[in-house]
Amino acid sequence: MERIRKMNLSFVEENDPVRHALLEIYVAVVLNTPYNDFDNH
Repeated sequence: MERIRKMNLSFVEENDPVRHALLEIYVAVVLNTPYNDFDNH
């Protein structure tokens, strides 16, 4: 729990569905997220 308290959080609100999908893909690639399978669209 302490590890989570120390984390920094940032977010970007994007309401357009196309831009949202592109932003999610871009961020996943830039951050090299290994567990993002984009299964929420």
